[in-house]
Amino acid sequence: MEVKIEVVKMISERDIKIALSSARMGMIYWSKSPDYRLRDDLSISDFFLGGKMQDIDDLWHWTELVPLQEGCALVLELREETRCWDGQVRDRVELDLAALHRGAQTMADKYPERFTELFDHGGDGVSADLFVQCCLFGELVYS
Repeated sequence: MEVKIEVVKMISERDIKIALSSARMGMIYWSKSPDYRLRDDLSISDFFLGGKMQDIDDLWHWTELVPLQEGCALVLELREETRCWDGQVRDRVELDLAALHRGAQTMADKYPERFTELFDHGGDGVSADLFVQCCLFGELVYS
């Protein structure tokens, strides 16, 4: 007999930043240089050293900060059209808070061992890339 259980796991903002940082190298194989979409009260300079979104004692690359802000997204142009999490085929996708939440749940459901490896044991770039792909595509598309 098998029993399915739901487990609640809190993932810290820092863990998400680490995953996004680790995923950057894998993402270059399936996406072009990242761009951004910001809400009206922010500019990209706010995410650089000295900007209001950057903590001098805890520095991160802008690609790790932007998707964590409400109303902002990391915009990725894909190297080829790809079926996304919602079934639509796109050549451009946005990684935002909703995508991060959706991707974490998708990864936990479909790839629980890799999820645990990434968020409980530090993971690696391969697991981090899988996380971002779960956020955007709902599964591993590029391996």
